[in-house]
This record gives sequence, structure tokens and C-alpha cells, in this order.
Amino acid sequence: MTRNKLALSLAGLLLAPIAGAAFAQTAPAASQDQTQQAAPNQGNAKQLQTITVTGSALPRVDTETPSPVTVITAADIARSGFTSVSDVVRAVSADNSGTIPPAFYNGFAVGSAGVALRGLTVNSTLVLIDGKRAASYPLVDDGIRSFVDLQSLPLAAVERIEVLKDGASSIYGSDAIAGVVNIILKPSYQGVEASADVGDSQHGGGFTKKATLLAGIGDLDTDHYNAYASAEWEQDQSIPLSDRDYPFNSRDFTAIGGPDLRNGNPNNDTGSTIGSVAPGVLTQPGNLLSGQATGAFQPLGPCTGNTQSVTVPGTGVGTGTYCAQNQAQGAFAQQYTNRGGLYGRYTFKFNDTTKAYASLSYYESKLIANNPTGGGNAQIQSSVPNNTDDIALPPTLPNGSLNPNDPFASKGEYALINYEFGDIPQQTITNDHNLRAVLDLQGTWGDWNYEASLAGNHQWMDYENIGFISYNGLLNAVTNGTYNF
Repeated sequence: MTRNKLALSLAGLLLAPIAGAAFAQTAPAASQDQTQQAAPNQGNAKQLQTITVTGSALPRVDTETPSPVTVITAADIARSGFTSVSDVVRAVSADNSGTIPPAFYNGFAVGSAGVALRGLTVNSTLVLIDGKRAASYPLVDDGIRSFVDLQSLPLAAVERIEVLKDGASSIYGSDAIAGVVNIILKPSYQGVEASADVGDSQHGGGFTKKATLLAGIGDLDTDHYNAYASAEWEQDQSIPLSDRDYPFNSRDFTAIGGPDLRNGNPNNDTGSTIGSVAPGVLTQPGNLLSGQATGAFQPLGPCTGNTQSVTVPGTGVGTGTYCAQNQAQGAFAQQYTNRGGLYGRYTFKFNDTTKAYASLSYYESKLIANNPTGGGNAQIQSSVPNNTDDIALPPTLPNGSLNPNDPFASKGEYALINYEFGDIPQQTITNDHNLRAVLDLQGTWGDWNYEASLAGNHQWMDYENIGFISYNGLLNAVTNGTYNF
């Protein structure tokens, strides 16, 4: 039965062109009548509007896009619940490794958010505003890659976002190898729209407040002008890991089969605020940075607070007892951010084919990151800019007295020390400002489309790092015994 059915199917396919030709020869009148009957309905065909498509040098209709373009409309954004351009763009599946999330506080470009399409880096994805370039973030990723910060773009005035998930370097240049993200702002707006949101997390921390306002007047078709303005503000409080349950509030993952990453182990050059020392000598006489351990280490005091006594079994160098400290108790899953900005646009329509607009925007984004590295306060041991990994306390002070910080001073031995300065907290504060103005004229002349525009974009930042140790001050304190370890 299966073979017969297959044979009949193949026969039907082979005979279909012949039957169609025969039908056309025997019934031409019927075919002509059907064509004449369908002709009146052609007037209902939809006329597609010519638009500028991201990734094309020429205006096209939206079905002629030569490359895949993902379009995210304002309605899509409203339904998503996202509160920033960064959240919207970085939710696209093409955003992959190399991206910079706002929560990346330990990077070179702290306080920013960058998109990296198709697994390439942020400097390979071009970000445009209304098809025009924007200024780069003042800090560069890894010290070498420039990119546009998505945190400094207004969301309330967004009409749609076009994401070209294909290379467009032939049109835009080498920074569009991975693709293009084009933020299209509203060409006009009439009416008033306002929103306010307040939210909190279930387990505390992260309290957020947001407000937006969008208002505009004038109809381009009847009044020949439109003017609108938008304002938005968002503030997010920090989320300390101490407010969360295990394993998020700990660096000791042994209970779930992982490693113990708590600070304090001298073998890892990560000290606790209790500190530990080991007897030793100097491999370079007079150089306190050339210490070499000769025995087991011991804590400088009792393990109290969020520290726990841990013993490394054995005898000799690399063994002993130290105070393991859980630095996750002072780390944050989210840092404090405060963002807000204004955007205004005036459009004048000369005729059906010519219009011009002027826009002005200002956006400010502030970040306060406490312990941005997640490793607590400043460490006495560091590899840059000066290597203090083998620093040692001298047994005697310049006046000849024994050093009270060195428990081995009576034996004339140096004390190799690893220590975290509990009174030197680390903090990073960035305050980014973005000022942008655009003049644009566009229209048609005969069969030609033209556009002339002038854009000025200035971005500047107040950048502050707190908690770095003075190298000379450290050596003086160790040499003279003026700091009570």
C-alpha cells in the first residue's frame, strides 16, 4: 500500500504541469475573466512607506532590508518592563560575550554599559542615535576599546531601536564589524504622558524609584511644527550581599563542593583585618620588600567578628593558623546609581517633502561603588604599582627598640605580614555627563533624497578612586612602627 501511494503521489506531481498546460489551452476565457474580476481589488493593496533602514545607505521600504534587523518598538519596551536603554539592548539575543553590564564594577570602564553583538567586543558594535554617531564613554574598556555608553541615552523619547545583526563596515566603518544598534528617537509627539514607579526587593536592598514625563504640542501636517520634551529620573539603592542567604553571602563554597575563597590565607596573598605573620629573613639586606618566610604563620590576634580560625596542617613554611574572613559580607550585588536627563526637540515642516529639526539633550549618570572589587578594603600585599607581596616588619625600630608589631622581634627575626587595612575602605565614584545637540535638514529634490545634519556631542566625567595606599607612607609606617597592626 505504501509503494502504491508513493507511486500515485509521484505521478500526480509529474502530471501537474501537463494538466495545467492543458487547462490553460482549453479554458483561456475563464482565465481572462478571473483576471478581470481580480483587477478591481488591486486598489486595496497597501502602499509601503519608504523609511531609512539601519545598515543601508539608501531609504527603502521595510520589506527590502538586505540584512537581518531586529526592531524593538516603544510598545515592546513598555511591555518588557525594562527601565533603561541598556536593559533593552542587552536583552537582545545577539548581545554576547564581550558585553559590559552595568553591574561590572571591577572593570576599566566602571559605571557604563556597552553592547557587543555576535560575540565580538564593544568597539566592534556601532551605536547610533537617529543614524548619527555619538561620543564615546570617557573610560575605555580594558584601556584600549572605545564604545558608546548605553546608560547615558534617554529611554522616554525612544520611538524604536533597530539592531542590525550583521557586519556593516562597508557603510559605517570598522567599528560596525559586529553590527549596528540605532536608537531612533520620536520624530514628533502630541499630548502629555507621565509615569512613576517605586519598588523594593523581597529580602531588602535595591529600593528603586523612577519617574518619566513626555509632553508635546503641534501637528506637523496642520501646524507645520511640533515641539516636545522628555524628562526621566531613576535611582537604585545598593544591594549588600550580607542581606542574602548562602551561598551569595559567603566566599566559602565548600558546603556546595566548591573552594574556600575567604581572605586571610597567606598562601594566597589575601590578608584579613586580623592579619597573620610568619618568621623570616630578608634576601636583600635593608630591603623590607624582599622577605622570605622561614617558619609557620600565626594570626596577629584572636579570630573575632566575621573571621574563623583555620589551620593549614604540617610544619614549616606555608603552614600554620590564620583567621579566614568572609569578604562577601562587605560586597554588593548592586551598587548605588542615580541617573536622569532631559531631551527636547523642535521640528518644522516646510512642505510635504522638506522638514528640519533641532534637538538638545543632557544626561547624567552617577555611580557610587563601595568595595568595587568585592575583596574588601585595601591590602598590604599588592603586585601593582609596586610589588609588596613579600613585605616584612623589621624586628627593631630606628631608635633601637624592639618593634611591637613583630612577635618574633626578641629573636631578631623579621615578620612577613599579610594584612587587610580595616580602616582604609575602597570606593569608586563616577559621575558621567552627556550633552548633545543636533541640527538636521532632510527632504527630496526631484528623484533625489538629501539630508544635511550637524551634531555636537560632549561627554565628560568626574572620576574618583578612594582607598589606595600611599607607597611611601606604607614603608614609613612599617619602618618606624607607627601603624598598630
